[in-house]
Amino acid sequence: RMEVDDLGARLCIDMQQREPAVREVLWDQFKEFESKLDELFDGDLVWEKLFLHSNGLEISRISINRVGVSMLDKNQWPEIYDFLKLNYARLNKFWFEFDDLFKSLMN
Repeated sequence: RMEVDDLGARLCIDMQQREPAVREVLWDQFKEFESKLDELFDGDLVWEKLFLHSNGLEISRISINRVGVSMLDKNQWPEIYDFLKLNYARLNKFWFEFDDLFKSLMN
């Protein structure tokens, strides 16, 4: 999930499964890859096992954030775009390597 607002920009891995036990399994699997993810994202990830989303749902979230930028400032759009593009590419690299493992957890 990509989010941009007046507080900053974020690229998030949101675990939104309604069943807490399923979210826990996914969270634990991501934690097993924490060092790999930290390596890809230069250690800038924020890990939140319990996160209250703006939609009212309790989820788990792993995110990388850029503060100090706002979608309301068109002059900052190139910086926001570059941040999201770079980190989406990093996330895509992770998924390319480990996507099948996470899919198997859901079956």
